[in-house]
Amino acid sequence: MCEAGYCEAEVARAGTMLRKEGIKRDAEVQALEDVICFTFLRWYFEPFAPTQDAGRLERIVAKTARKMSPGARARAPSSPCPRGSPAISATEPGGQGSSRATYPGRAKAALCTSGV
Repeated sequence: MCEAGYCEAEVARAGTMLRKEGIKRDAEVQALEDVICFTFLRWYFEPFAPTQDAGRLERIVAKTARKMSPGARARAPSSPCPRGSPAISATEPGGQGSSRATYPGRAKAALCTSGV
């Protein structure tokens, strides 16, 4: 970045954000993390989900939810996620594992709208 003309302070700030230093305390770092989580859920979750067993996938989704700010989690229900993914199925009526809807499964339901 220095070679491209950015000053040392800008380079240092970019490094802080990329290393996620101050997540949950620094609004800019948290905003970047929220974008990363939304990007994963919107564009990468569907092809990734079939490669994981349901339990592992639920843990990954719960960890993703924990990394997001309360505001991002509140906006996430408007973000579509694929129907039939193990984490969504865990909480859909009649879905696989619906009788044992665990916290991670509920976190997924809170993050995404099924049916897309």
